[in-house]
Amino acid sequence: MSRLDAGGRRKAALIHLLFILRSLERIGDLAVNVGEEVVFIESVPDIRHEDPYEG
Repeated sequence: MSRLDAGGRRKAALIHLLFILRSLERIGDLAVNVGEEVVFIESVPDIRHEDPYEG
């Protein structure tokens, strides 16, 4: 009976680990998105306040 209980605990621990890994992957994906947004904002010229009649 104790072997059966130990196997169930191991499966539960592995399921918890799977959820933790999934959450860490999501955090990593969001961090990449933030980094890409920062690079985009810093590399694109700002044209919001240019005078359309100048030039």
